[in-house]
Amino acid sequence: MNLLVASLIILLIITNCITCEFSHRIGFRHGEEFTEQRLKIKQNIDKMNS
Repeated sequence: MNLLVASLIILLIITNCITCEFSHRIGFRHGEEFTEQRLKIKQNIDKMNS
């Protein structure tokens, strides 16, 4: 279970990096959205682990 969660997080971080890089080239800023998503994901993981 923890391995699955860890691989999901890694996948998410990689996708975020790619999306960030892509959006920076276009000129968009998605920093706040990503921060909110990360917070929600962390909360969900905490709920799953507890």
